[in-house]
Amino acid sequence: MTLLISCTTDDYAIQVSDRRLIYPDGSLADDHTNKAIIFKSHLCFSYTGLAVLDNRNTAIWFRDELANASGQTLYDKCVSIARNATRALRQIDAQHRTSHTFLGTGWIKPIPAEEDREYLPIALAISNVLDEYGNKTDEPRPYFVVRGGPFLMHDGLRLDITGQPIAPERRISLERNIRRAIRRGIGPSDIARLMEEEIRHTARINPSVGASLMIVCLPLATVLKDDHSIWMGRPSRTKNTFMYLASDATVDAVDGPAVVLPGGGGSWQVKMRG
Repeated sequence: MTLLISCTTDDYAIQVSDRRLIYPDGSLADDHTNKAIIFKSHLCFSYTGLAVLDNRNTAIWFRDELANASGQTLYDKCVSIARNATRALRQIDAQHRTSHTFLGTGWIKPIPAEEDREYLPIALAISNVLDEYGNKTDEPRPYFVVRGGPFLMHDGLRLDITGQPIAPERRISLERNIRRAIRRGIGPSDIARLMEEEIRHTARINPSVGASLMIVCLPLATVLKDDHSIWMGRPSRTKNTFMYLASDATVDAVDGPAVVLPGGGGSWQVKMRG
């Protein structure tokens, strides 16, 4: 499983996830698997749970579903993905089914059009462990639902955490430290470090979480400029960025984020070399 943290502020959306895969028996499958999917440079999705859906790598499956899903709105596309994910889930033996969530964060044009903002922050989950109110269920269900949507930022921060749990006091501390950084005008790179440190702390005490991380940052400024470029590097106030942080220096080449391009421009997979 994964620990996935999303942070949305008035100015940028950051998502940090580990890259560890675990076999059903708890043994390590891989420590460098990409779980991030960037949609039109406006949203980033990552997942926790199943590594393979419909006999394909889950990130690639989700990328292709997102690129080809029917529906006029992002929500409609997510409903289509939830329906297809449910079909894929039912092909898996019940004993191997597990909790699974795709978590998306970023920016979207508001509907209705009379909303006085050009873009709103959005948080979306496609999950088999959420009830009709968005609360986590005790056990995974045999179907996926879509929860969340655009929201108004009232106090400058939204923090979403899914996957492996963190202690309530650590979540409170993380949120307090991020708020303190925002008040001091500290940029997204240092805020991402707080999120990185939290996942790596959990990795030291929970073998289901890895210390190799993917960080994606999507600033509102690039969305307003309709800038779809994606740069490799630390989170920035002015560029869409991704960065891979390896737990060691032994990895030569790994997959970066899967990307869905705007305007029917197709999709692709970033390759990185150490």
